[in-house]
Amino acid sequence: MKGGEEKRKREEDSLEKNIKKKRIGPNARVLEDEEPRAGPSTAITPRSDPQLSISGFDFHQVLGEGGFGKVVLASVRGRNTFKAIKIIIKEDNAEDLQRERRILLAARDCPFLCHLYAALQSQGHAYFIMEYLSGGSLKDLIDNNTLSTKIVRFYTAELICGIQFLHGHGIAHRDIKPANIMLDTDGHIRIIDLGLAQDGLTASSKICGRAGTYRYMAPEWPPEEKGL
Repeated sequence: MKGGEEKRKREEDSLEKNIKKKRIGPNARVLEDEEPRAGPSTAITPRSDPQLSISGFDFHQVLGEGGFGKVVLASVRGRNTFKAIKIIIKEDNAEDLQRERRILLAARDCPFLCHLYAALQSQGHAYFIMEYLSGGSLKDLIDNNTLSTKIVRFYTAELICGIQFLHGHGIAHRDIKPANIMLDTDGHIRIIDLGLAQDGLTASSKICGRAGTYRYMAPEWPPEEKGL
């Protein structure tokens, strides 16, 4: 048992070193994996591939970091496909991790939500293998002033469809903002970052409390807390 724990610890240390060392050069060509389609057949779970392991990926660069952990770009070893892997420190977050996994599994049936391929874990970390979205974020487009009225209408329609899907399944995202709306290579949106989302909501079972990014909170939030 002790030897197994030491082996897992070595794997985690090696993973951290790989993430820090590896970077994709400016001229490297990054290919996005095949676009997921709605339906359960597109989701790959650990049960469908018993050999799936975090050691089967090569890590390249950090895509984003937050209080939850980090998201890194990784390629499937031996294949020219790329994934975004969300790495979360487990600690006492078992309930939150289970909830996020449930929500991500539900999201696979909507083409406007980021899709989960697999959920893995080691002794100290949880790994969500996600689709890699190479089109940038809505925030990038806004910052670069590259949005026309036609494009705004198009993205708004897809965003509404994604939010309606969540609400129809009793899920509140709770952190909708431009940085959490990504684009695939064909220019369609994917709503990402469901770490703060809450499921199991009904007309008689609601959730309250503050969550999300301050500047994007709903204006009806108690005025005294927003300094209004």
